[in-house]
Amino acid sequence: MNAWWQLSKESFLMLRRDRIFLPIVIAGFAIASFSNLASGWGIESFEKILFDLGLVGFRLTGSVVAILWGVRLVTDPLQDRSIELRIATPTSRPVWLLSRYTGLAVCLVMTGVIFASFWQILMLMNKFGAMNNLQAWSLGMLLFEWLTLGAIGLLLGTVPRI
Repeated sequence: MNAWWQLSKESFLMLRRDRIFLPIVIAGFAIASFSNLASGWGIESFEKILFDLGLVGFRLTGSVVAILWGVRLVTDPLQDRSIELRIATPTSRPVWLLSRYTGLAVCLVMTGVIFASFWQILMLMNKFGAMNNLQAWSLGMLLFEWLTLGAIGLLLGTVPRI
């Protein structure tokens, strides 16, 4: 259990320090800002336009990042030959893979919370009020989609290279 916790923490820190984390946060802010701008272009239902554009942008950004991070968590240690040192310890391979996924999941959840906070601030600025249950559920399902794609990316990273 201790090895799983330590490896999960290492995976999370590696992803958080990655050069793509800050651009993801900036992209989330840019998507939310563009959605806010585009919602003023419509004749009615500004809230629907705002929500639809923001959800599409968050879906595309998060999905690509989840797959890239999932593959990267497995392939980076293979490329720099540090996986032999990590696997040579008394940690089993399933524990190593599960700890990698746990670190990825925590990082994706943190990204989702940042995106949702941008979203909520934007809705309050436009005087739409707090998110309703349907909007909160759709953002939660979007986060579940990211977690699933991250698991698929991790699986694709473990496929042997030919």
